Amino acid sequence: MSRPELPVRPAAIESSATTPASTAERFTALRRRMISDERPPRPWASALDGAPIWVSGLLSGLQAAVLSLLVVVLPALAAYVATSADPTLSDVGWWRSISVGIGLWLLGQGTHLVTHAAVITITPLGLTALALFACYASARRSARTAWSSWFAGIGSYAALATLLSLTQSVAPLAAVRAALGAAVVAALGLGAGIAARADAPSLPELTRRWWRRLPAPVRSGAAAGVVAVGLVIACASLVAVGWIINGRAAIGAIVAGLGLDAIGGIALGLAQLAILPNLVVWIAAWLAGPGFVVGQGSQYSPTEVVGAPLPALPIMGALPSRVDVASAPELVPLLIVLIGAVAGWYLSRRIVRSTWRTPLLAALAGTATTWLGAFVLLACASGSAGPGRLAVVGAHLGVVPLLIAAEVGLGLVLVVAPSSPEFRAAVRRSWRRLFSRGRYPSHGVEDVDGRLTPVS
Repeated sequence: MSRPELPVRPAAIESSATTPASTAERFTALRRRMISDERPPRPWASALDGAPIWVSGLLSGLQAAVLSLLVVVLPALAAYVATSADPTLSDVGWWRSISVGIGLWLLGQGTHLVTHAAVITITPLGLTALALFACYASARRSARTAWSSWFAGIGSYAALATLLSLTQSVAPLAAVRAALGAAVVAALGLGAGIAARADAPSLPELTRRWWRRLPAPVRSGAAAGVVAVGLVIACASLVAVGWIINGRAAIGAIVAGLGLDAIGGIALGLAQLAILPNLVVWIAAWLAGPGFVVGQGSQYSPTEVVGAPLPALPIMGALPSRVDVASAPELVPLLIVLIGAVAGWYLSRRIVRSTWRTPLLAALAGTATTWLGAFVLLACASGSAGPGRLAVVGAHLGVVPLLIAAEVGLGLVLVVAPSSPEFRAAVRRSWRRLFSRGRYPSHGVEDVDGRLTPVS
């Protein structure tokens, strides 16, 4: 019987078996490669050719600033090119148009625009929203998830705004205001963009260390206040849409009277979008009751409309020309109270009850948050918009935020307090004491098992 033949091993296997040192080296190299692949990235590493991680945030801030700036500067430059053939504008250079665009962009960052005729302090919130969106999109696409990236982006954005402000004015205060305003815009926009990345922790995880230091009712009340401010702005937006639809004839007449070409129409459309959020904030003051003004001598409120010459902007045709008596204008502020009641329903589902004071403390925190949000929005949307009458535009900052907060606070208390068993029990005990003193003035009462019995 013949012996079975053994399979012949390949030469590569045979050679590797005869060279154990080569096999050990290969396994060592493979192990090192696997370890290096599994090793987590260093916190300072970056995808930008090994650059530090903060570089990604720096570039994101610069990208957001340049993109939002170009959206404002390019239409101004196009308007200069379209009107360059006019002999009356022969003394106006191309840098003047770029300077106007830069000034408008800085105005959206909260900087004051100084002209030969007036100082413009009102903030076009549409340009602010554009800058916030540019920061958000740039950070979500390019920035890395790290604190250093966020701070670097804020620094680069604020530094560019400061340099641009120096080209407009030599006043140190203007540069400081530009740096602070741009830093706030960049912090909000870049922070939202970094937080929206897939590898970023959630916002509650980031803020829990500081947020937990506040009492639970204050935290819940502050969240309800943010909800109330958002609902007020949403309701004002719906009213703005109704005003624009109702005043479409006046808006069309203003557009036809201006006789604009294509370039002028685009520039005018961008101007409308820039101040449209301001109109929404003014309508929030209108809903509260006091209303707003567009120039000295004017008044727009639910119960009073005093018209005056307005700027030649089509959106101003949406402002009401008279009081609609059929709509019961005295009841308009009750809408803010209703919004406060909705926020109170939200608060009643989040609040952790302990004593009868808890719902009152939460409602107070919600009222304070509402006042702060209304004050910031109205302060940005109000101010000087030009010379003469236009030096006063917007709402009264001392009255309107307080009134909005009071109306929201009333709605919060009307919903949160009755929904608390502890608060209802405290009210019953107080009522029983008051009732017993009137019924038994000389002997008093003793509460036994929830019943009132006279004390002998």
